[in-house]
Amino acid sequence: MEEVLPLIHYRPLYQNLIRSLHFSPASHSLISLMQCLPIDIENLAKPLMKIFIHSNQIRQFFRLICFEYLSNCSDVNTLFRSQSLASKVMYEMMKCVGHKYLVVTLMPLIDLIFAERKSCEIDPSKLRQGESLDQNLHNITVYAEFAFTGVVDSSQRCPSALRELFAELRDVVEQFFPGRDDVGRLALSSFLILRFFAAAILNPKLFALKMATPDVNVSRTLVLVSKILQRVANCVVSANPPTIKEQWLAPVMDHFLDEAHNKAMIDFLDEISTSFTETEEGGGVNANSQDAIVNDESDAFSSSTNISSSPVMDIEKELHIVYSQIADHLDTLCSMGWCCRYGCSCCSDTIVQ
Repeated sequence: MEEVLPLIHYRPLYQNLIRSLHFSPASHSLISLMQCLPIDIENLAKPLMKIFIHSNQIRQFFRLICFEYLSNCSDVNTLFRSQSLASKVMYEMMKCVGHKYLVVTLMPLIDLIFAERKSCEIDPSKLRQGESLDQNLHNITVYAEFAFTGVVDSSQRCPSALRELFAELRDVVEQFFPGRDDVGRLALSSFLILRFFAAAILNPKLFALKMATPDVNVSRTLVLVSKILQRVANCVVSANPPTIKEQWLAPVMDHFLDEAHNKAMIDFLDEISTSFTETEEGGGVNANSQDAIVNDESDAFSSSTNISSSPVMDIEKELHIVYSQIADHLDTLCSMGWCCRYGCSCCSDTIVQ
């Protein structure tokens, strides 16, 4: 493993990351240029997220990368479904600060499915001998309703740090698609429903909800509940009439495609994208102020409050990971005015003016 150097060696990189938030044009900022380098963006998402959490500027950072993503988005129907830096940062953020929220929301459902092990197969071609399609339809509808209700009733439990980012996300989306509430909700759903709740139901082990390996019945039930939750959310946020590809899903979908379920999902997505004015106790991220900007990067860099002391974060390590990713491209970045080397002979220690 490469040696992590003392914090001072990463000062130019840190300063340039902070300055990127306010650089114009944004497309020429260090953050934007890094996304154009032939490196794996996935390796940048988590350390960048932690760096900007530590500097109390995660909202500004997320807003910037969402704005850049939307500037190049051509298909509303696949909004935030590509492997962009914005998508990956939000995914890491949900895992980082949203795990307790996920546990409280989904564990009762997951535990029940594992305990009861009921057959929920409703695809006639996969129905086993002796099984009742009507009984299975009842079983899966009960579980799916449990999942739906747990999600739409959970907005007040969502960590304020996530709500702040969802508010930023919706605001940026509405700048690009004014008057299109459906597009804002589509973006929210693609993160919170598709990548978080539905993904955790599909694979509880991946999200540390359940370490036991599910049997065939349980596994199939998880697949179906996840699929139904996704489909319901998609139908609610889509501007197009709902279409059901698998006709065997139609009976259970009919249960959810009514005004009550539609309103419940819309209300949830609207509430989840309304930021709190105070930080939730134990949330771990003070990202409430739009003005939480480090104006003096030198002070911020050396401050034990902002940089050096975090009970959950090794900031030198996070900066080192980012530095290692761009190490082969330092000359290119330097030539564009973004020198990230410590003590570089070609430019002063105050990098970008």
